[in-house]
Amino acid sequence: MGTTSSRPAPQRYPVPPGQAYYGQPAPANNGQLYGQFNQRPAAQPNNFVMPAPYGVQQQQQQQQQQQQQQQGGEQTTRTSTIRNHVNLKKNTLAVHPVGGGGGSKLRVTFDFDANVECWASVFLAACENPKEGCALSLPHGDRARPARSKHRRGLGQAFDEPTGVLDLDSVPADALTTASPNSYPLVIRLECVTGVPPGHDGGLDTVSLPEPAGAKLETWVQSQTTYATLSRRDDGSWGVTVVKQKIWVDGVSYELQEIFGIENCGASGMPGAEAGDDGKECVVCLSEPRDTTVLPCRHMCMCSGCARMLRHQNNKCPICRTVVESLLEIKVATKAEGGASA
Repeated sequence: MGTTSSRPAPQRYPVPPGQAYYGQPAPANNGQLYGQFNQRPAAQPNNFVMPAPYGVQQQQQQQQQQQQQQQGGEQTTRTSTIRNHVNLKKNTLAVHPVGGGGGSKLRVTFDFDANVECWASVFLAACENPKEGCALSLPHGDRARPARSKHRRGLGQAFDEPTGVLDLDSVPADALTTASPNSYPLVIRLECVTGVPPGHDGGLDTVSLPEPAGAKLETWVQSQTTYATLSRRDDGSWGVTVVKQKIWVDGVSYELQEIFGIENCGASGMPGAEAGDDGKECVVCLSEPRDTTVLPCRHMCMCSGCARMLRHQNNKCPICRTVVESLLEIKVATKAEGGASA
């Protein structure tokens, strides 16, 4: 009898079905990589192929990682510095009864800073038209516009003027406590002149604000507008809550957003200034000054280098663990450069 030999049939391996990633990083050899990830189509039934050799697989994975890195670059935005000449400190805004607690009039007070001479006006139940230079109008009857009060240049000034007295009986009760997208129970506008209108003969000191108060803002005017609501407390007194603040600079309106941690940086904690102050360093490397804010949570806690590195690791804010959507790099001028604010 002759001997027979047989070779084993080649083994074939099914391709695992494709994996879907919903807002999660694709797996990588050296950690997690954030960027675009295209899902592989699921394998069809009974569709068998031989796996590629290990060296080829590794090379393909490296090429895919490089493509993902190119597609998913860091979304870092650098800011431009805007000099804000007037600023109402929103935590100081308050209302006080006039003529006793049961009266229908309130007096508005607040603290503010002004780098130049400015004017303040207080509106009760006003509507804003963003398409017309943020002009303010007064609905609810034929009400007179408030008068502007003039203020000198200076920091830490207190506003407590007769022009800041509100007559609550002049508007419906619901208009005092309810705000809509363009209507607010309380609006405070600080204005200053920063340029000369086209065709105007004379210097900056001869330019006047547009009349009346609340008129359309012009390009040669800079302003900060604070929007707030009123509320009745349990004891019958009135309280005030700031909804938002906007500035008008060079014909453009910007809504102000608070950045958490920037108060610990200041000019001395920014690049170009003296380092070494506690609480101003990046929370990751503990050496470089903080200059990058995480969005949308608005925590300013890292330097730009660590922020970019974080995008390739876990993509979460080191303070609150919120997923990072973008990075905002803030460069603040030093005192020698004029002390601008971002």
